[in-house]
Amino acid sequence: MNGMNDLQFLKERTMNVSEYLIGFINALEVDTVFGVSGGRIEHFFHSIHASAGPVSLVTAKHEFAAAAMADSYAKCGKVLGVMATTSGGAALNIVPALGEAYTEKSPVLVLAGQPENNRELHGAFQETSGQNGTPDLAAILGCVSRYCKILKTPEELPRILNEIYQKLVINREGPAVLMIPQNLFARPVEAPLPVIPSPASAETGVMMDKTCLPAGPFTIVAGSGVSGQKAAAGLQALAEKLDCPVVTTPDGKSAFDNFSPLYAGSIGIMGNPSAFKAVKEAGTLIVAGAKLNENDLYGIEDAEKNILILGKPPLFKGTYYHVSESVESGCQFLKRHLQTVKTEKRTGLSFSNEAANPYVRMLKVIEREIEPDMNIAVDAGVTGAYALHNLRVRSSNTFRIALGMAGMGYSFGSVIGAAKANGHKGILIAGDGSFYMNGFEIHTALEMKLPITYIIFNNNGHKMCSYRESGFFHTLSGSNDFTSANLGDGFNRMFPGLPSCDVNCAEELEKVFNETRLSDGPVLISINIDDRIGDNDLPPYLPLYKGDAKT
Repeated sequence: MNGMNDLQFLKERTMNVSEYLIGFINALEVDTVFGVSGGRIEHFFHSIHASAGPVSLVTAKHEFAAAAMADSYAKCGKVLGVMATTSGGAALNIVPALGEAYTEKSPVLVLAGQPENNRELHGAFQETSGQNGTPDLAAILGCVSRYCKILKTPEELPRILNEIYQKLVINREGPAVLMIPQNLFARPVEAPLPVIPSPASAETGVMMDKTCLPAGPFTIVAGSGVSGQKAAAGLQALAEKLDCPVVTTPDGKSAFDNFSPLYAGSIGIMGNPSAFKAVKEAGTLIVAGAKLNENDLYGIEDAEKNILILGKPPLFKGTYYHVSESVESGCQFLKRHLQTVKTEKRTGLSFSNEAANPYVRMLKVIEREIEPDMNIAVDAGVTGAYALHNLRVRSSNTFRIALGMAGMGYSFGSVIGAAKANGHKGILIAGDGSFYMNGFEIHTALEMKLPITYIIFNNNGHKMCSYRESGFFHTLSGSNDFTSANLGDGFNRMFPGLPSCDVNCAEELEKVFNETRLSDGPVLISINIDDRIGDNDLPPYLPLYKGDAKT
């Protein structure tokens, strides 16, 4: 693996805990650690700076965003995402992003500095031992990680890192947390760094007999696992062989080329009518890399279909045939043994909001700016609903939205992690509510000169909350409304090196894109949206149409 020369050099002398961790990270070809410094982690940060490479540090503005960066870094092509934090409230700040990684089984390693182990139980600053009235950090983070350990002695470190490697890299179980007392970072580790083998490829064996394959017509349901296993080409070949429609789950939007005539849109809570139609008309669903959770199945819960599963077994509790753990191998198997079933001519992709309201008009302009391989990050709320429903992306794009646990504000860290993982340009689409939570990570992108275009739909409120309030309780309290702000002008004054502006219409947005397209750093565009409840059609969030307040 790359970096092994550096590891051999480090073996010539005894390393301390910090250096050993850096060597382990480098051996996995991970070149970036995300975090926020503080008293309990500063020795590790100092060691990264002193090493002068090959591992570098990205200092975020908030620990939540740093953990989101590590999560997206892992999902966008790297073996592992690493996040480092100090103790106390800083470590507690990572819970939402770690929860997202937990639900997605994303390989994120958190290194959490702790008070010196000889000061435990004595009321040390930011003690989180669970004793003397302090919170139990190991118990808290243990609930949102698949592995959580406190390093007691340096001698334990090689064994613990091997266990982390097995769980995160080999088994892909999800995030891990290693809590390290401050005084141990400088202690020597009397063991050589392990030579880490390349991870074994995914299981390729097919689990079912070809004679048991159910009949068509077929519809393919593609989820985020397609991109995670790099199986988009195999899936497209299967779809073309079967000449069948393909729908994507909300978090799997980039699993299939949205511009293909076979693409019928997204299913789930913000799905397209054409996608629901494609599912309804199918005799067999080929489910590739999808969890089939409540968000995915919303609106089609009662559809009785034959189901073929490619990838990990889903959350779905019904009957299905498990073809293969490997999406790629499953696609190849089905391509050989399934036959095309002729169906009526498909109508193509359709939307529930055919009227071009302000969101849709703006998204059409944004869609034309999306290049192949570009990273797309979308945040929650009304803006996220419109983007999931209306925006088309390609299978070469990365498309990230936190529909697990992280919620609003996750995208501001996520898009930076993606850019650091693959070096491609990015577009972030979020509302002003999400911006107010984590928007100052734009400053981190500015410091790093990352080519990310931040597009903020400024509707002056948590408007999805307002729509729900109006639809489910038939009242508008005003508690979700914000005082208006000119975000573009404000950022332009705060950070003169950041191109930023406010726009009011699609024509102005297109003009700004033309002026900033060649920028080698971040750009911020705030779109003023007049979204008074009742003046526009409802956002494409199906519970609003069904009066379903449970979701």
